[in-house]
Amino acid sequence: MMPAEPVQVIEHTISHQINEPSIEEVVAAAKAMILERGDLPYISAAEQCRLVDGMCAFEFGRFLLKNKGLNGYWTHYLVVKAPKMEEEKEKLSELEQFFLFRAPTALATQERYRIFQREMQKRVKDGCVFASVPCGMMADLIDLDLSAVHHANLVGIDIDQHALKDAQRYAEEKGRADFIDLRAADAWELNCHEEFDVVTSNGLNIYEPSDQKVVLLFQQFYNALKPGGVLITSYLSIPPIPGAQSDWRLIEVNGKDALLQKILFADILQVKWQAYRSRQTMEQILKASGFDTFEIIEDRAGIFPVIVAKKQG
Repeated sequence: MMPAEPVQVIEHTISHQINEPSIEEVVAAAKAMILERGDLPYISAAEQCRLVDGMCAFEFGRFLLKNKGLNGYWTHYLVVKAPKMEEEKEKLSELEQFFLFRAPTALATQERYRIFQREMQKRVKDGCVFASVPCGMMADLIDLDLSAVHHANLVGIDIDQHALKDAQRYAEEKGRADFIDLRAADAWELNCHEEFDVVTSNGLNIYEPSDQKVVLLFQQFYNALKPGGVLITSYLSIPPIPGAQSDWRLIEVNGKDALLQKILFADILQVKWQAYRSRQTMEQILKASGFDTFEIIEDRAGIFPVIVAKKQG
């Protein structure tokens, strides 16, 4: 069921704005920044400006320019819809194809989603209670195979009312409206106690640079889990940048695509999802949150590892 009224009026979330600025303002600001900075060793200012113009040609690019992050709809577009777009793929611009089908982090995000689905499906049982925080369009839960169970409760929690409405529509399209329970809440203020068998969460800690705030977030998840319950989450590993030890398996990454991704995400967009962490840091965060038993499952390139952490029974 949908909450009757928003719990609060928000102008922006950790990942995106609710009331977007105009594309003209954003483009002017981006180009002014590029021209003031000048040429980079690997790309001219003029070519960077052409990339900005290229992003303006498709809706996904315009959203990224305005928000520097993804909301529930565009996350769904990237991880659920894009991998099924074989027929439409050739109609997209070369730049949009790069964002969806070649950017190393995009590929890792799509693989991360498949790992999430596999790990959640293992834990589907009759009467199970799953939560997705933030839920976005909630495909991670709604698309699970529930044919072998008589009942399951799928709880979607998000601070963005637009995301909750999109989740409601998606559940109706999939014939799952009777399974879902949608709640408007801040992930750092869940205040749930031993309610869920599984909590799945992606898209928060990668935007949050403070390790202590991520500990507080994971403590909320720990408290919300039943004894023996499982948290399925993920993190972005440290990319190959000067002065840092990277966990990326570069043999699995196209070098030219990695450079173009850096130009687009770091140099031009300066995206918000740059809270990279090492495996050691994530293990420390998990232990500080109460999780002593956990498994880390890496994607092929080691970019977006999945964590399966169990609360002791």
